[in-house]
Order: sequence, then structure tokens, then C-alpha cells
Amino acid sequence: MSHSIQYFILDEFKLIIEVFSGPIFLKDLIDLKQRQLEDSRFNSDYNSISDLCDAKMNLPINDIKTYIEHYSKMSSLHGNRKCAILTSSPKAAAIAMVYRNYSSGFAMSYEVFTTVKATLRWIDIAESEFEVISRHLSSQREEVRLLAS
Repeated sequence: MSHSIQYFILDEFKLIIEVFSGPIFLKDLIDLKQRQLEDSRFNSDYNSISDLCDAKMNLPINDIKTYIEHYSKMSSLHGNRKCAILTSSPKAAAIAMVYRNYSSGFAMSYEVFTTVKATLRWIDIAESEFEVISRHLSSQREEVRLLAS
């Protein structure tokens, strides 16, 4: 099974959406952050949603620690923002919670969610915009699934 990780920047909502599909390993996360580091459109103060609903997270605790050490050196990616982690599996939720606990040294706030609505509410998206962003997220998921197949 192949995988894909894509991110989308929605300037009008000051939002970055990362969508993961298939098996995800440490190298994949590091590569994603490297792409963001090189992207002139990336704004570290935009809130973000990491959609892990279609991902198979293959990250033991040591890999999470290694990722956080690597990420801590990429200071231009750090910002004062909310990072919502959206998941549908208990394993991905557990990994996300471990990540959140080890990431306490960053200015970003992390929370784990199982519904899009709760995710959007937490990152302060106006309820009138929920449908627009939900549709956008659904189309991005489909695009990433196709890339992973």
C-alpha cells in the first residue's frame, strides 16, 4: 500500500490542512516539514488541521521523540497557533496524544479530535464557514486517496 501526504493553505481562513493517507513513517513527517520550510506561502501563524483519518501511523515513541527533536530545529515553522489533529482510529489518537504531550515546549497548542465540527470549533472557525471547509477537506481527502492508490 502506498501513501501520500499533502498540505493545502487556505489563506482566506488563515488555515493549513495536512491530509495523510496510507502508512506513515518518521521520514514522511520530516519530508513534509521540509517541504513546508521551503514553501514561501507557508505561514507559521496559521492554525492547522492534520487529518489522519486515512493514515496508518507507524511511529513508535522513539520516532516521535526524534521527530520533535528535528522539528524543534526548524524554528521558522513554529508559530503562535492551534494545531488540531483529526483522527478516526484509536492507534492514531494515541500517537497524536503522545506527540501532544512531548510537544509542550512549542508555542503551538495541540488537541486531538474525532469530528470535523469539533476540530473547526476549537480552531475558532466561524460556524457559518463549517460547511465550506468541510467540503474542502472532503475533496482534499479524495485527492490524497487517489495519489496514494
